[in-house]
Amino acid sequence: MKPLLALFIIFLLLNSCSRDIDFDPPYEGDKLVLNASLDALDGVSVKLTHSTRPVHTNIPGIENIVADAHVTLVKELGLIFPLEYTGAGFYTLADSLNFVVSPGSSCHLEVYSPSLGSIHTNNITAVTAPIVEGFGFSRIGMDDQDVEMGQIKFVLTSDPETTAYFSVCITDDSGNRLVFTEPFADVTWIAEKNYLSYDETHYFTNEIRKSEKDTLLFNFPLQVWNNYPIYEYIEVSIGHVGPELFHYIASMNDLSGIEYGFAEPNLLWSNVHGGYGLFYSQCIRRYKVTLR
Repeated sequence: MKPLLALFIIFLLLNSCSRDIDFDPPYEGDKLVLNASLDALDGVSVKLTHSTRPVHTNIPGIENIVADAHVTLVKELGLIFPLEYTGAGFYTLADSLNFVVSPGSSCHLEVYSPSLGSIHTNNITAVTAPIVEGFGFSRIGMDDQDVEMGQIKFVLTSDPETTAYFSVCITDDSGNRLVFTEPFADVTWIAEKNYLSYDETHYFTNEIRKSEKDTLLFNFPLQVWNNYPIYEYIEVSIGHVGPELFHYIASMNDLSGIEYGFAEPNLLWSNVHGGYGLFYSQCIRRYKVTLR
């Protein structure tokens, strides 16, 4: 009888201590969120959305696009290039402007929305195309799941006296990003703080290295699983990226696995003033490999 009485008392105590809390954190209002890139080959791409109150306003499937903004790219010496709205929150430069990305030049973005105010970014420097030599592909047999594997190999060249940042992404014939291994071979300069992986894309920097040329090898599946047809082709994207993107990805990785609760989470790295987001430079070389 006494054990049952003890359990009943504990049940009463636990119920008497529970209480619903109306959690309503401070909110400074909707702000512009910018995701923009400057690519020496693809030009300028800007997507604008806006933030929302963290509680009470979550509507799944609704994207907070901004279509009423005036977006301007400002180059060195005050040269101004307006962007046009093309739908779905995207803004691009008009073809008639004949805008050319000059490697080593700097620029920033200025955005004004009548409903959400103004933001601007720091200056970023346009990066050059990566120096890639000896790109090759080979089939390397089956893995333990009887899935045929492939391997890409290439030599990456950069100045060991200058910190540079790179990216590698592999997509299949449907545009899906493939999972692939961390690089190996003579890449002695890749250490934990200099190597990141996010959304099936690898990012790394030459901050620690011993030579100007390094051979990288990546293994990846040539089919979804065994008994499935091999992809028609894959596309390998090797990029030279600005430090802004590397710092942003590092902050994204810092957020993974955090238990939010009532603890204040780390903020994403940003170079946008008055709002949120990122403006970064990249230049990507793409290699198409036909498999069948």
